[in-house]
Amino acid sequence: MPTLAELGVPAANLTSLFGFMAPAGTPPEIVARLNQEVQRALAAADVQHTLRSTDNVALHHSPQEFAALLQQESRNNAAIIRQAHIQL
Repeated sequence: MPTLAELGVPAANLTSLFGFMAPAGTPPEIVARLNQEVQRALAAADVQHTLRSTDNVALHHSPQEFAALLQQESRNNAAIIRQAHIQL
């Protein structure tokens, strides 16, 4: 089976994103507090060691930056799907 690059879609994203989500309508102050605690946990030496040992990188984004990143990834992937004529 050819790779996406071999099919003419070299821009295909070959990374995975992981993040924490809260239900829609969660008060902004709770989202901010959750983000603060996640950032604090990600800064811990043992967490950093585990991430590095599994070839993962923590991105320290605000909730707004992470939402924008997900939206951009969605747009990019939609374009790749259209370009590659991928159908279910």
